[in-house]
Amino acid sequence: LEATARQLRSDGVDLHSFAAGPHNDEPELIEEADYGETYVDDISGKQLNTEDVRTARRLEMEWIEKQSVFQKVPLERALAEQGRLHDMKWIDKQKGPIVRSRLVVREIKARKKDE
Repeated sequence: LEATARQLRSDGVDLHSFAAGPHNDEPELIEEADYGETYVDDISGKQLNTEDVRTARRLEMEWIEKQSVFQKVPLERALAEQGRLHDMKWIDKQKGPIVRSRLVVREIKARKKDE
């Protein structure tokens, strides 16, 4: 699928979750994606205002830093101490008049069952 997506992008096809519908194999959006700035509500699939999403994500990152929820460490250390990396993704949703964004870790419970 990644090769197909690369080819479609090189052909000028606009690929993003709003055009194709929400799915879980889209590149993660910790940094702004390089192929567009369209964001959708992860619950309803409706398009969200780009500036509102950026503001919500900035506020979430400020809260994470303030709470000292995680710390950045070298890849080698993370793999040595945990055995694998944590997979994270953004969840964006319209909540009344505002957009809420949360950075979440995926499948922690499933991973613990595997170990």
